[in-house]
Amino acid sequence: MIDQALEWVVVASVASVVVAAAFGALLTERAGVPVFYESEVFTSTEARRVPGKEIKSRSPKKHVAVDASAAALILTGYLTRQKVA
Repeated sequence: MIDQALEWVVVASVASVVVAAAFGALLTERAGVPVFYESEVFTSTEARRVPGKEIKSRSPKKHVAVDASAAALILTGYLTRQKVA
């Protein structure tokens, strides 16, 4: 559960733009906040290249660290573009 009010949401999409758009529309409808879409193409690959995260294992525990790093890269990309605009 979220304790703070949402101001916006970033949805990462790569596989299905239609599914991401439907999810974003539902979020906007239910939460009443704007949704921004950010591509996640290559973020997992990039996250694995971060020093200390060079993982080639198929272990689910290893993927958690990579997924968290990829999510941080997605959010950083969005925030950087907002700062520039």
